[in-house]
Amino acid sequence: MLQSGQAMTPSSKESSPASPPIPLHGRVLLVEDVASIQLVLATVLRQMNLEIEIAEDGLVACQIAEKSRAAGNAFDLILMDIQMPRLNGYEATRWLRQHGWRGPIVALTAHARAGDREKCLEAGCDDYIAKPMTTTGLREMLARYLGPEPLPADQPAAAETVATEPMSLFVGDLLDPIRVAALIAAFRGELSSRAERIERAAQQHDRKGLLDLTHQLKGTAGVYGFTTIAETAGSLCDRLRADDELKVLEAAVSELVQRCRQAAESPT
Repeated sequence: MLQSGQAMTPSSKESSPASPPIPLHGRVLLVEDVASIQLVLATVLRQMNLEIEIAEDGLVACQIAEKSRAAGNAFDLILMDIQMPRLNGYEATRWLRQHGWRGPIVALTAHARAGDREKCLEAGCDDYIAKPMTTTGLREMLARYLGPEPLPADQPAAAETVATEPMSLFVGDLLDPIRVAALIAAFRGELSSRAERIERAAQQHDRKGLLDLTHQLKGTAGVYGFTTIAETAGSLCDRLRADDELKVLEAAVSELVQRCRQAAESPT
């Protein structure tokens, strides 16, 4: 059992697959505004033999995707984060579909509430995977679009791919343990400043800023294996979306800030 703020270690293992993983091939546009998540996902995807380009928001994603299509080298898959500045994932997906993009788009999001998958599909996404996900879950989704056998045009979207327990892309042996340790250490080093920004937003009664910060932390902490922080941030996000008064949320904010600072100071 992971303790408060503790990340999964490189030695943790997923269940061994019954057969060798399906080989993947193709070009992927990763649309993600959080640099620390970009780094992990791009590293994992490249280890899966995929060619990756990164867009930091929905507007840039639309520009890059259209440029690739005009050059006759359209991306084989777009992984589309949902909550982003300037143009969010729903808006970017709708724009691409309205302008003739026919390639697969998979929503990649920290949202995991009832109805979120339907919203992604209605916007034009073909599939949906929630953060945090396992390497196995990510690979299985990617195999639907980038495996040796193409997905039939009339096949319905896959069932919602959501981790049912705290997971991390660092579980398993895809990434080098030294690399994993360095990535986790870098994220741990960011936690104090994240805690300060969350605390400041609460003190300034900046509800939107607080929601954005906690939502971002939920997704990032989950990806990096800091499960308790991810769960605490997710609970606070839900209460903010339910319009709980900020005064009532002081204890929850304090708990999240404390967990971040404890993890930042932890040597392991």
